[in-house]
Amino acid sequence: MRTLRVIAKEGCLCPRENRKDAPIDDKTPVEVDSTPYYIRRISDGSLVIAELILPSAPVKESKPAPSAKANKEEAK
Repeated sequence: MRTLRVIAKEGCLCPRENRKDAPIDDKTPVEVDSTPYYIRRISDGSLVIAELILPSAPVKESKPAPSAKANKEEAK
């Protein structure tokens, strides 16, 4: 599941999905799962996306492409 970093719109507090006692404020971004609850809050303007956090994927190491000069030298 994707994670979002959200913040409440300026001057507002927005309740969290599972913790009504700790609302999201307009000062500190909070990481939340992209559940239908938070998507609705973003759609109605109560929350603003501060940052989209994508799941990390393994990075493949690639060999640098040979330069044109190296190719000419190999051809000789």
